Amino acid sequence: MNAVLPQKKKGVYYAVVTDRFYTSIQIALQLLEPNVYSVGTIQTRNRGFSTMLKQNTSKRPKEVPRGGTQLVMSKSVPELSAMVWFDNTIVYMLGCRTSTSMLSCGTC
Repeated sequence: MNAVLPQKKKGVYYAVVTDRFYTSIQIALQLLEPNVYSVGTIQTRNRGFSTMLKQNTSKRPKEVPRGGTQLVMSKSVPELSAMVWFDNTIVYMLGCRTSTSMLSCGTC
């Protein structure tokens, strides 16, 4: 990690955005130390992913509105959060030091 990231500087933060093949809880935890924010989609089979968010199907249930979300935060590492977004398919995301406030851009 030290070979890729610049030296830690006071007041300087970085952001890393990853896809589902590179996002993992282990990497997110390693990025906590050098002032790095991280966010990305994640595969639910990754070790440590919250079982509270895992759905039994890959498609959005009919009773769940499109655009609905569920969010969980880690008890042991409060800076770590995971979210499921119900689009036509179900999208899982992992964030480290990300905001948990919900904003809407209106209707698409």
